[in-house]
Amino acid sequence: VQGGDRIQRAWLLSDLAHYTTYQRSHSQPWLAVLFHVPFYSSNGAHHLEGELMRKAYEPILYAAGVDFIITGHVHAYERT
Repeated sequence: VQGGDRIQRAWLLSDLAHYTTYQRSHSQPWLAVLFHVPFYSSNGAHHLEGELMRKAYEPILYAAGVDFIITGHVHAYERT
């Protein structure tokens, strides 16, 4: 990650800022994020695949007030 994701990070920050502004003026109830590899998984075949993404993006998503994240990739049902 270390700077190689600057275009994606800039897009995400811009999009989240737009949503926050839009949400305030249109009362949108949820902020959902979708991406491929989950940050957390207990599936041994995919252990830690999302670790770099988690370290880079989880603080941004928390700060933006994301309500839930939907991911794919791991074909095993889990919930917390």
